[in-house]
Amino acid sequence: MVVSGIVGGNTKTSLLAGFHKNLLIALWLAFVATWVVGIVSWILWRFMAFRSFTSAHFESETLENPLWEHRMTILFCALLASIVAIAYVLAVGGYHG
Repeated sequence: MVVSGIVGGNTKTSLLAGFHKNLLIALWLAFVATWVVGIVSWILWRFMAFRSFTSAHFESETLENPLWEHRMTILFCALLASIVAIAYVLAVGGYHG
């Protein structure tokens, strides 16, 4: 984000400036969505039905499994890479947040 802001602000090309704006919008949306999901999960955790549903579907052994953690890391990295790729593709297409 910092690099795209510096490069996008110092050059006259609209592609880099558009990429920076699109990336900023996408990361803000991801940040807000994470907070909303976290708050909703916190509220739902107060209800016993949600806790029993979670414990029935996600066993503690699964969550502490290194293979599961590795998969979640790959999923997170793929999500971030897709955010960057979509921001770039939109900038190439002429959409500038």
